[in-house]
Amino acid sequence: MSISQWHKMILVGAILSCVGFSSSALSRPWKPTAAQIASDYASINHNRGNGDVVTIGWWAAPTARPGTQLVPIFEKYVLISVTHSHINLKEPATGLHFDNIDTLEVRDKSGNALTPVEQDALPPADIGLLATFEAGYRQGLGPRGKGTKFFVFDAGAVRACEKGGISVPYGGETYTWETPFPGCSQ
Repeated sequence: MSISQWHKMILVGAILSCVGFSSSALSRPWKPTAAQIASDYASINHNRGNGDVVTIGWWAAPTARPGTQLVPIFEKYVLISVTHSHINLKEPATGLHFDNIDTLEVRDKSGNALTPVEQDALPPADIGLLATFEAGYRQGLGPRGKGTKFFVFDAGAVRACEKGGISVPYGGETYTWETPFPGCSQ
């Protein structure tokens, strides 16, 4: 095998390791905490085939460590992250590409659209916490994190630990969560 072929194999392996895997896809948690159970439920990974992967997450209060400053923010707002990645399986050396997602729609269980909230319209403390959260997420996941877009919505009556749910139409699919989340204390 030539060095060029070896480099291409390493590149393909590195790219594929970034595509569409969550911790639950790799193994099942042993004695998971309530937050781990909620986090597994909150993340949707959709391998659409041919190198096309959509990952959508609802960052809800039960996914955060109890007592952290993110809990009240995740109760007041619905924070959704979306990553839509593509890899050319015929020519993987061309790399991993991400869609630039400008807008997103979120609906409550009754089909009513949630109101988007521009991050600069949030209180300064919330802006700082969300900016720190998003930066940590992006840095922690490298290229995949940089391809992730976050959207903030006024939660209205939506609560992750109460009966209801949300739906997110995106890319010809409608991704859904039923609530209460698994892992919510009843």
